[in-house]
Amino acid sequence: MALQIFISYAHEDEAFMQEFVKHLSSLKHRKLVDAWHDRKIKIGERWGDAISENLEGAHIIIPLISADFLFSEYCTDIEMTRAVERETAGDAIIAPVMVRAVNIKGTPFDRMQVFPKDLKAVKSWNDPDAAWVQVVSALEAVCEDMMRRVFTDDDVVEGETMELNSSSADIDRIKSMAHVVDTAGPQGAAMPGNQEHLKEDLDEILQKRKSLEELQDATVKEIKVGNNSIATIEVLLKKAMLLRNEADQMFRDSMDGHKEMNEAHYIIKLSEAHKLLLEANALDPTDTGVLLEMAKVLINLTPDDPRDEEELLMKIVTLLDNPKDEQETFRLAHAIFLIGTSRHPYSEEQILRARGLFEKLGRTDWTSQCDYIIEKYCREEEGYEEAPVEFNPIGDWYVNLGDAVGSVMYLSIYEQGNFIAGQEAEGVRITAQGTWSFTPATNTVFLQGTLENMQPFVLTFAVGGFEENIYIAMGSDGCAYFMQRMT
Repeated sequence: MALQIFISYAHEDEAFMQEFVKHLSSLKHRKLVDAWHDRKIKIGERWGDAISENLEGAHIIIPLISADFLFSEYCTDIEMTRAVERETAGDAIIAPVMVRAVNIKGTPFDRMQVFPKDLKAVKSWNDPDAAWVQVVSALEAVCEDMMRRVFTDDDVVEGETMELNSSSADIDRIKSMAHVVDTAGPQGAAMPGNQEHLKEDLDEILQKRKSLEELQDATVKEIKVGNNSIATIEVLLKKAMLLRNEADQMFRDSMDGHKEMNEAHYIIKLSEAHKLLLEANALDPTDTGVLLEMAKVLINLTPDDPRDEEELLMKIVTLLDNPKDEQETFRLAHAIFLIGTSRHPYSEEQILRARGLFEKLGRTDWTSQCDYIIEKYCREEEGYEEAPVEFNPIGDWYVNLGDAVGSVMYLSIYEQGNFIAGQEAEGVRITAQGTWSFTPATNTVFLQGTLENMQPFVLTFAVGGFEENIYIAMGSDGCAYFMQRMT
């Protein structure tokens, strides 16, 4: 099996990257390595997804360091941040190569072995080919180190089962995964407290599985350590749930003003979760746990287009027409609830149907959520009307938020594509500004900008009702927005 190499570089250094790939040929012909870089992205392929997938699957990550590399936010903040996380977890090795002279003091590379030796950049050599020969020779030793990490003599695939050596660490990993469950409450996933350790355990198991599959040309559907075992689908699902939970927490923290949200990191986490779920779905297209989690990820990835998630949710309802246990009943109820709230106006019939199933399970958290949504958004007989087809967001708005502290917002949306806003609660005022977009088919407004000119934020709200000159919307932060146009 060839080790996977990910080459990270600034496009100003593409000539160096191409020369490096040529010099890797000796290792490639021996089937020792297989190098990937972004010039291998195919036409029509989503470049962010392709980069993330290959970065996650790489055994060795090779940044080509230069001033342009350090200046690139994508190279340093996105690719290298994740690379360092994977190296820290023991899943990958970073082998930096300095192609043009630059000061690396204070960067992560300051603590790493950088090639060529003595920090003599490739461009500084009289014979650059000699520099590349030294780099590739050093890389051979790195490959040997990674080979020892990836494989042990006791790790084998028998049929469709991967049998790992019966170390206490692997047994503990398998057992810890049982604590991740998909019976979350309305406010988020039910996750154990040691999520970082659990994620590392999942990564370790998945890395071993992928490596052994490639080495032995097999498909692993079950992972076994001693008398303990877990289905591959469950491992993929649990890792995806952790990633989505991390993305949800990033969004909640940004809306609460606790932390700044990196939108690129948010999308990458959701995209990575989606890839894992597609892999799990390929192993068993009828696994309703995977289908439900995939629908929840897509709700966040494509908030303006609910068609893909609705298709998944309807498939779940069909598959679980006769749920055999409480877990399947919960999944069915959750799917019906999401169908009922996927479009505006919300479907009271579907929400009531979901409520009945939640009530049978004794899930008072979910029945309360159903009651709240029905009261707020499905009371057409008490004066609510379907939102006007031609809702126009442009103008000045006075907005009451349905939160616990009685927040109010003054929002001005301009035709030129920008907005400004000020939100007040308990004597504290926060200002925001940025750009907006609007999807008429769903009456959804998308706001993106900064809080207090510093902290990035994203907010969407969809108008689903109209009463006495007040538009009623539901925000992605879980708050109701009561919007009155100012004259």
